[in-house]
Amino acid sequence: MQQLCEAAPAADQIKASYVAGSLWIVARGSCLSSCWDVSLERSPIAVFPPEFSLEACRSARPCLEVVTPYFVRRQFPMATDPKSVVVHDAAGPHNVKVEVVPDLAVQSTKPGEATGTSLTLSLGEALGRAASQLEPGPGDTGHDVKVEEISYTDGGIVGPALHVRVSDRRSG
Repeated sequence: MQQLCEAAPAADQIKASYVAGSLWIVARGSCLSSCWDVSLERSPIAVFPPEFSLEACRSARPCLEVVTPYFVRRQFPMATDPKSVVVHDAAGPHNVKVEVVPDLAVQSTKPGEATGTSLTLSLGEALGRAASQLEPGPGDTGHDVKVEEISYTDGGIVGPALHVRVSDRRSG
């Protein structure tokens, strides 16, 4: 049986941000019942600026006839930052300006220190990104780092992130 999908009800809010090779789009709105799962899909037609569709697909779960908010956040790989994107919903196309956010994955602090960030909350990924910013040791010794701080942020357009600040043991 084919799933029933249609344009999602008009979004109350749509935001777009470009972060380190990825376009993030967030949309909020409401459906008139709990019968719908809302998703964000990229248009299969390659156009510029890029176009996306908010789709509401009939849910398999039992439905209640109550206003049900939706929140959709999705990441799309993109080599360059578009100045704007077009997002379609039941109200039609919306031209959304893209905010460029500094690369959260690589943050330098002071000489001999570096911060790496993981948007997947992987300690290994954040630590690897931080260590890769430091000079490797002589020969095959690689990196010798001390973890100075581990922190977590939640919120903003990219959502949760794990940050690891390290220092080079040889420089201090």
